[in-house]
Amino acid sequence: MNNHIGNETTSQKTEMRDMKEIEKFLIHTLIKLNIIHPNFTGTITFHISRGGLSDIDRFEKSLKRSQNLYKY
Repeated sequence: MNNHIGNETTSQKTEMRDMKEIEKFLIHTLIKLNIIHPNFTGTITFHISRGGLSDIDRFEKSLKRSQNLYKY
């Protein structure tokens, strides 16, 4: 029974590590696409319509304004 608890903890640690890697990849991708800059602090909203990306809103806390980056 102790092994099951140990495996669960290891599984949770692996999942946390995987999520951090995905987060780093996503942030790096958003920077490469010029959606955000490396020091971005704020909120990004992706609008999806008919199965595709229709708009991206960015609200940067330091600028206190919303910007529509892409419109299709």
